[in-house]
Amino acid sequence: MLHLIKPKPIFHPQPAQHFKSKWQKGDKITVWYIVYQCLSCIFLLSSVIYTWTLQKDKPAESRWKYIIYLTHWGIVTLNATVLLETVLTLVVYCKQRTSGKVSSGLDRALHISWGMSHATYSCAVFITGLYWTLLYTGEDTTYTNIYQHALQGVYAVVDQLVSARPWEGGHWWVCPILPIVYVIFNVIFWAAGGTNDKGEDFVYPVLNWTENPGTSAGLIFGALLVLICIHYILVGLTHLRDKVHQQMFPQQHLV
Repeated sequence: MLHLIKPKPIFHPQPAQHFKSKWQKGDKITVWYIVYQCLSCIFLLSSVIYTWTLQKDKPAESRWKYIIYLTHWGIVTLNATVLLETVLTLVVYCKQRTSGKVSSGLDRALHISWGMSHATYSCAVFITGLYWTLLYTGEDTTYTNIYQHALQGVYAVVDQLVSARPWEGGHWWVCPILPIVYVIFNVIFWAAGGTNDKGEDFVYPVLNWTENPGTSAGLIFGALLVLICIHYILVGLTHLRDKVHQQMFPQQHLV
């Protein structure tokens, strides 16, 4: 049980083994996985660019406030993570095709990508779950809302089940990094007199540092606990993925 909660570094002696589909034979990346990775990356990037262009419909003085919301932090960092992983997957694929060795520099990049996946995927699922259970009012059904608040969490879960990426309990410490950085930004933004796009002196009503600092701090603590729980849910889904794979391809698990 201790190994599930003891912090563990993001490290594997051969990280390139994880940049492929779980549902394939052999250790080399398949063409169909490359297609899946590239299409996913293009879809996510084109959608985030589309949502950015919609900022033109807002007053010029409030367009930059796109960056003050956690949802947008989540979708932008998720896109950065998927873009980096797609590029690295292509590099590994080309090296496998040419029998080239993975350099130490590429190894480090693969580990960074692996860590970014832990940080952004957990946050994506957190944002999706939080929005649809607590914040959704039934009014906003636009594509932008669905993309930003639903598809990022759905993609994170689906991609974890499709890929061969490990997800270990000891890596829980990576998941709160992005939200903690956002909270620091949120507090600094409020202290500097920042307002949301409606001119109110907070970004989210539930994080009203002026009127309810204690409640806001408590909500943040609770949210971080929920985020770590999401990490362990992904640990369980990954374990289930591996069990199903073992049942479907027993010959690949023979020593």
